[in-house]
Amino acid sequence: MTMAWVFPGQGSQYPGMGRELFQHSAAAREWLAVAEELSRRPLARLARLGPLSELTRPTVLEPLLTALNCAYADYLREQGLQPDCVAGYSAGEVTALYVAGTLDRRQTLQIAVLRGRILERQAACLNGGMVALYGIPAVVLERLVREGQGWGNVAIGARNGHRHLTITGARAAVAEVERRALAFGASSAPIDAAGPWHCELLAEASQELLEELRAIPFRPPRLPIFVCATGTAVSIPQDLRAHLAAQLSRPIQWDTAVTEILKHGVRVFLEVGPGRVLNGLLSQQALPAGIRRHFLERPDGGTRAFKPDFLASLGEYRPAQMRFA
Repeated sequence: MTMAWVFPGQGSQYPGMGRELFQHSAAAREWLAVAEELSRRPLARLARLGPLSELTRPTVLEPLLTALNCAYADYLREQGLQPDCVAGYSAGEVTALYVAGTLDRRQTLQIAVLRGRILERQAACLNGGMVALYGIPAVVLERLVREGQGWGNVAIGARNGHRHLTITGARAAVAEVERRALAFGASSAPIDAAGPWHCELLAEASQELLEELRAIPFRPPRLPIFVCATGTAVSIPQDLRAHLAAQLSRPIQWDTAVTEILKHGVRVFLEVGPGRVLNGLLSQQALPAGIRRHFLERPDGGTRAFKPDFLASLGEYRPAQMRFA
């Protein structure tokens, strides 16, 4: 069997995130120390105590989340576990690039800090937000978004499953689409994001990020990485750079990514990072029988990564060499 490691993005944060890992792993604390150095933010204190409003700021969240995701990945590899492929949701793609060998630690955190600085500046200029809509067919939700564009700038920010979308854009337009979706029987949930990511409002931010990334060398990945802007596996370094920048202003194609990962023979998804948001999104997918999904961190910041029985269950799935499509 093969295993995919998937890395969460913004919306997975909470006070206490990474508590047990940072407490017991010196290597994890090293990740945090470098992230603090580069970001010049008190990330250790904010991770431990919050408040959530501060954790949600991109200049805090991007380096903190990346450090935690990468620390978990390194810990799992120290225990002898290896993924057969990787994918990251939004900010989580930076970690996927690290685990695939495209970036080293310092480059990874430099990019996280850079993304955070660009996004925080955009958040100050844009009165926007994001909402998850689910429970009715995505085709109905997409139609409501198209209709809602007459009330303001609103777009699909992520396609997460056949009954789950994220919408993004100007707050008033997002609220109107949400109201109409609820009238059709949908459910909704706010997303703890500082701005309207993954839409054309971020076009200039995407271009700025791309220009900054040109100074950072990207190496060929050592294993398949599925990028969230298209959901497909990408192996050419300059294309990985371009996709990482483009995803700021394009919808996340998570449903396509999961479908493509399954085509490569993956039978196990492991969410590597805080929370279980991606496990929730996987539950919205029509997964074939026998596909298993796991998470590492509990809502109190405790982790199953230190549970020998849990690690042994993952170790049953021997890594198999995968090829790019």
